[in-house]
Amino acid sequence: MRGLAGAFLRGSDLELQPYAAAYGHIWEHDELSAESHPGGGDGESVKDVAARIQLMFQRLEDEHQQGGLNILLVSHGDTLSILQATMTGCGAQLGHHRRFAFETAELRRL
Repeated sequence: MRGLAGAFLRGSDLELQPYAAAYGHIWEHDELSAESHPGGGDGESVKDVAARIQLMFQRLEDEHQQGGLNILLVSHGDTLSILQATMTGCGAQLGHHRRFAFETAELRRL
């Protein structure tokens, strides 16, 4: 993935950068392919994150089968938007998870 100046960016190069500056590149990359790894291969693909989320939900369901519980999930906005896209059955459109973007400190029922 290339930055604004055309230099190759690794995912670790984006750590601690301002939100829009760092993630704008990632979101563009995600829309091109949910299966590609941003940052020269050292970042997770959207599909990888979705698979991890599905495993987490399976574990939560297995551990809390009695139901009737409210579970609060706290995470980064990108992970939460991928979670929302995954749980609403977006499938092939996972790369467009930004349409489910979260605001800072937003609470949302899933």
